Amino acid sequence: MRTRYLLLLLFFAQFLSAQPHFAPTLKSAVLPYLPIINPANEWTVNHAELFKTSRRKYRFAPDSVLVNGKYCYELKYEDSFFGAHSTKRFYREENGIVYTSNGEVVYDLNLVTLDTMLSYYLPNQRTRTVTAVGTVVFNDSLPRKTQTVTCAATDDPENPGLYSITIVEGMGDFEDFLFAPLHCANAIDGPSDYIVCFSVNGQIVYMKPGESCDLTATTLPDNPTRISVYPNPADERLYIDIPVSVAESAYQLRIYNTLGACILTPQLAPSGGLLTVDIARLSPGSYWGMLLGADGKTFPFTFIKKRV
Repeated sequence: MRTRYLLLLLFFAQFLSAQPHFAPTLKSAVLPYLPIINPANEWTVNHAELFKTSRRKYRFAPDSVLVNGKYCYELKYEDSFFGAHSTKRFYREENGIVYTSNGEVVYDLNLVTLDTMLSYYLPNQRTRTVTAVGTVVFNDSLPRKTQTVTCAATDDPENPGLYSITIVEGMGDFEDFLFAPLHCANAIDGPSDYIVCFSVNGQIVYMKPGESCDLTATTLPDNPTRISVYPNPADERLYIDIPVSVAESAYQLRIYNTLGACILTPQLAPSGGLLTVDIARLSPGSYWGMLLGADGKTFPFTFIKKRV
């Protein structure tokens, strides 16, 4: 009897040892969002506050600091009027959620359509509602999640004060970049930062048409010193017609590909308000151009090199 029992145990031991080993099931890791809080990121914005407007460049400090028990990054800026400053604001980010140093939520890219989130500041700044989600692709060819957020900025049912803003993964809010506590505010409640250029590691990812990444210059469609570029699409030569009022300056030209890399810096000299650019060596495709004057003015433009 004892022998039979031992043989039975030996059989089950051999059976179990022959079975595959099953490791505990682990949940799939959540794919990280492109970071907004990253010292490699740089935003050029038009900063509007009270009755003045300036141009700013924002960056996060390269080193984190411990604030309220969490490691946060300080937001700093260089202003076209006032020079370099700190915003004295600190942020941290986890899995697509950006927090202030006090733990308030700035952006939550995990929200989907019809999700809501309260604003934190004043009584007239109420609920944010996600009304649409989608994707957008800029010069770095990375698909970025977008949210359209509608803000109800008042409790008055007769005057709801609704308006929408656009939030982009890795970039933030186009209309009020990182002024999160005022995220659903009335315009008079705080400053606005309208993003005109966004770069990562010096590579231009987004540039608003008619604008530039320069700290001091803005080129708008109705600017009397705007330039014209022709023909577009171009073949082997590109002509830039510059205003006579600025034609006395020496110029530099930089040409960028769609990834934001500077690929051509031809030597130029103005002649009668017209510049000729040899683009024969460029491959067919779309390009950015940036004309820089000796007086500090910049003139951005786009053109297409066509197939011969």
